[in-house]
Amino acid sequence: RQFRHGELRYRASAVAGPFRLTASYSPSLSEAYKSLQALLRICQRIKSGGATSRSWGEVATLEPQFRKVLEEESATTENIRFFAIIPAKFWLGRGLRTPSYVLPGGLEEGLHAWQR
Repeated sequence: RQFRHGELRYRASAVAGPFRLTASYSPSLSEAYKSLQALLRICQRIKSGGATSRSWGEVATLEPQFRKVLEEESATTENIRFFAIIPAKFWLGRGLRTPSYVLPGGLEEGLHAWQR
């Protein structure tokens, strides 16, 4: 939720492993809910494709499934952004994250940033 220019706006987000997917802000709660349903479906498909919590850091396991699901769901990924969360709290005192990339065009760049 965000209050901007006197208007309340809603935003859906979901997490799939190291990736956070977020939809655009919407003034409509029902539209944000539809976005949330799409994001949750995407996350569930990534998990059901064999990627487990133990494999989240393994590029060879997670990256192909993440790519496949997002390409198949391309009709619902318009105006969705994603970034990767990198666990570095032990060393830096806080986690790190990659820049945010817009789907579907930023998929390759975002995956490349995560793999570095």
